[in-house]
This record gives sequence, C-alpha cells and structure tokens, in this order.
Amino acid sequence: MAQSDDNMDLWLRALTGELTAEERLRLDRDDPEFAELEEMAAIYDLARSTDVVEPMPEHLAERIRAQAVLPTAEQPAATVTQLSPQPAAQPRGQSAGLAWFAAAACLVAAIAGWWPETPAPAPSEPTVAELRDQLAAEDPEVVQFALAGTEDPAAAAAAEGSVVWSQADQRGYMTIRNLAPNNPDEAQYQLWIFDGTREKHPVDGGVFDVDDAGEVVIPIDPKLPVGQPTLFAITVERPGGVVVSDQGRIAMVGKVGA
Repeated sequence: MAQSDDNMDLWLRALTGELTAEERLRLDRDDPEFAELEEMAAIYDLARSTDVVEPMPEHLAERIRAQAVLPTAEQPAATVTQLSPQPAAQPRGQSAGLAWFAAAACLVAAIAGWWPETPAPAPSEPTVAELRDQLAAEDPEVVQFALAGTEDPAAAAAAEGSVVWSQADQRGYMTIRNLAPNNPDEAQYQLWIFDGTREKHPVDGGVFDVDDAGEVVIPIDPKLPVGQPTLFAITVERPGGVVVSDQGRIAMVGKVGA
C-alpha cells in the first residue's frame, strides 16, 4: 500500500465512524486503496444484515468468486490465505496487517452471507414394516395372531403370515410370506374381516397385490367400522376387488385370539 501507517489507522477508524472533526479533514478519501477497503466494509455490512431480500448482483458475485479460495476437505478454512491474485504486500507494521485482516474478514463474511446454502436432506418416510412395528409398540391393546395358507393354489402349504390389529385405531398390518405373486390384470387379493357384531357380510379390508419378493407387509384399511373382529380371510378376486365375495377362493385365514 502507498499510504503510511498513520493514514491506515485513519482509514480503519473512518470505517467504524470513530474519527474526530480534525481527523476527517486529514483523511484522503480519494485514495483508490481506501475506496477498495470501504467497498469491502460495505459488503460485510450487507452480508450481516437480516433485511437483505435481493440476491447478490451477479457481477459482484463473480468478482468475489475470483478473489476467494473456499475451504475444502483437503484445505481447512484456517489455511485459506489467498484473497487476491496480486502478490502479497510486504509487512508494514501492525496497522497494515490489521487493515488487510479487516479486508479479508469483509470478503469472507460476504461470501458466507450470499453463498447458496446446501439444503438439509428431507426426512425419509417410514416403511410399511416400520409403521407396523410402531403400531405394535405404541398400542398396549394391539391384537396379534397368525395367518395360515389353505389348499388354494395361490397359497399351497408354504404360505404363512401374521396380523397386527388395533381395535382402538381401526387399522392394522398383515405380514404375508410365500403367497403366490398375482397378475393385477387377471386377479387380485382381497382381505375380509369377519365382525361378530354384523350378521351378514364381512367387512372389506382392502385389495392388494403380491410381487415376487417373498414377504410383503400390507396395510389393513377397513371400509366400515369393525365392532368385534373374529376372523381375517384373504380371497382371490377379479381385478379391483368385489363388494361381496362368493368366497370361492380363500387363500389364507387367521382367527383372532388364536
């Protein structure tokens, strides 16, 4: 810098508004280096302001990116010293060092204030199996019982599973293993909940498909309130399910309390 240490002190005190009337007369504001330092201080104030709603002008952003080296995993922030492509000036005493430190702080603060933040990762949605386990853990009155395959070709002897049912919440989950995969264009599985308070038809518990994963967890979505569940049955129906099943193909059954 071309200015003396005295002028440097005046510059720094001018930026903080601490000059006396006599010192203001002595201050050389036309010096280009003072103008540069004053611009950096303005950038710093803008970056700290919570009222800034406009983005950084692109030309200023490009200038800052060109003059700054951002920290990386290999180069921690404490070791980043390159602030300008110009060669570093020789030390001129404590005042000169303080001036350049203030300029560096302004530049880094401006970058931190305007640089786009990395969005936080969105919380992952719980899986159906996790929701099943959560229901079983949170409801002390939850009912759990086994499902067994019948002689229907879709089940054979290997099909098995279990039910977790919350009477208070009127919802639950079925865990099914080894039930034959279905083609949704040809047939679908449908759950029926037999209710001891209903004299006629069981309650539709929802239509579902089985892929070739071997084990599936199916949410139970009864279409009507269930007063006293006694039996859960899975039938094979036409695509989309039926309103009333003829129960011609029952693939799995499970008795509540068994």
